[in-house]
Amino acid sequence: MPIVHVCGFEILLMMDVHDIKPETSPALFVSKRTGRGPLKNNWQETVEPVMCAYKLVTVHFKWFGFQKMVESFTHTQYPRLFSKFHREVFCWIDNWYGMTMADIREIEDKAQRELDEGSVLGTTRIPRSEVGFCLQAGDKLNV
Repeated sequence: MPIVHVCGFEILLMMDVHDIKPETSPALFVSKRTGRGPLKNNWQETVEPVMCAYKLVTVHFKWFGFQKMVESFTHTQYPRLFSKFHREVFCWIDNWYGMTMADIREIEDKAQRELDEGSVLGTTRIPRSEVGFCLQAGDKLNV
């Protein structure tokens, strides 16, 4: 059985110096649409609703001599990436709050077309402004 490490991460406190931007800092951000923010140190006890996300990360790097080093490095980077992503999702709430599944599917279709066109032309790049979500059919994003 593989070894499983459970890591907690905090979107307010876990900031890499390279990730710090005022527009994606939950300590500074206030949503114009919902009035949420800024988050304070004890926000998990004082804010409702609170989202808890569980993510399973599996890394397989089969290259003799580099496997352990690459897998270890990758696992150390995931908390930073998850924290950064969820900070940005919180700070971009005005962009997605109230979207329907149809709205999200339209964004996904547009992103897929851009990726397909880019792969044909050799210029594929994932737009940073688009955020993908996984929801149940018919859900409305009113968090």
